Amino acid sequence: MKNEYPWRLILGIGLVLVGGLALLQSLGLGRLGDWAWTVLFGMGGLAFLMVTLRDRRAWWGLIPGLALLGIGGEIFVSTLPASLERILSGVVFVAFLSASFWLIYLLNPRNWWAIIPGGTLATISLVAALSNLNGGLETGGIFMMGLGITFGLVALLTRQQQYSMRWAWIPAAILFSLGLLIFFAALDLTGYIFGVALIAVGGYLAYQSLKK
Repeated sequence: MKNEYPWRLILGIGLVLVGGLALLQSLGLGRLGDWAWTVLFGMGGLAFLMVTLRDRRAWWGLIPGLALLGIGGEIFVSTLPASLERILSGVVFVAFLSASFWLIYLLNPRNWWAIIPGGTLATISLVAALSNLNGGLETGGIFMMGLGITFGLVALLTRQQQYSMRWAWIPAAILFSLGLLIFFAALDLTGYIFGVALIAVGGYLAYQSLKK
């Protein structure tokens, strides 16, 4: 027990420090700049990451660790030029949180469940970035396709394991297809795609008939 990493002590001291500084700032007795908050949240995140680095079985430390780093990253983004801040605002935190679940899977592939929140959060991060970059872009279809790809990865990455999740191909195909339909509908291309698809299917059937 004496050699156990003192994460509770570090977390407790960190919370007291952050809380005290926030209270002083609220009382007008001091002001903590964005850089200082970035460093404080970064240190808190590193403290949790050290838990996992010391014992890979403690994968849970990745979630609060990268979440705190993501919060620090969001604060750092607010110090960047307006053009970059507009694109990255609301993206960094979700991206870091997504990374925590992907790392949980990479540490132990048996934690296949981590692919789902990891992929979903990565999709949300992408959608947020695209929305910030171009507010008029239809992202609903992209979100659905991202979910489809996520379930496809669940099936793909577990195919050679004893716990193969082949069932994931079903929601993958449904979600990706719906995403394509929504995306093309938003671009007013549904009629073209539908027409091309009918021509392709009809041509194939005619070819097979003549081939016989």
